Amino acid sequence: MSPLTASILGGIVCGIAMVVGGILLLYKGAIELESASKDPALTVDLFKKQFSLSTRVPALGLFVIGLLFVGASMWVAMKTDVPRISVTGELTGLDEPAQVTAYKEWPVASSQSEVNDVLRPSFDVLWVRITAPGYSEFDKSFDGGGAIKLGTVKLERAVPKIEPKPENIAQVNFSAPKFDPGGGGFSTP
Repeated sequence: MSPLTASILGGIVCGIAMVVGGILLLYKGAIELESASKDPALTVDLFKKQFSLSTRVPALGLFVIGLLFVGASMWVAMKTDVPRISVTGELTGLDEPAQVTAYKEWPVASSQSEVNDVLRPSFDVLWVRITAPGYSEFDKSFDGGGAIKLGTVKLERAVPKIEPKPENIAQVNFSAPKFDPGGGGFSTP
């Protein structure tokens, strides 16, 4: 799990814990929504004091803060900077299922006895490999501009297809062993 995913899940769990904790405190009677103080118990000033939010019921603060945790975590989850790349195309002339793989090759500096490099991933060029059993491989580079359009791809058969011939299939006389459920196990006929 990446640190970003862990922090998003942590924020959601904290927010849910605050809301559930507030509900439990209300249920136990430790806090009450009916008792309002004369002075504001919770005041939030936003946007350089141009927008102010205040309440006279401090218990609402638990719910508001919990919902802020959940909302902020979900907003961060939507705004990840991982690029989305769609791959579309049509495969023709295949009798077997194909496997389509998009990948990126990043060369890593190494010597005869050591590997030591820092990767700075970029998706400016991506490779697409299409393989199917018995067919030649399709491997081509594409500009990673958000969409890879393969068009129509026809893989050439590399290995001739072997058709079964019923006249070459011989019948085998075989009887399966019988099972004795009374504890005798398997017996041969």
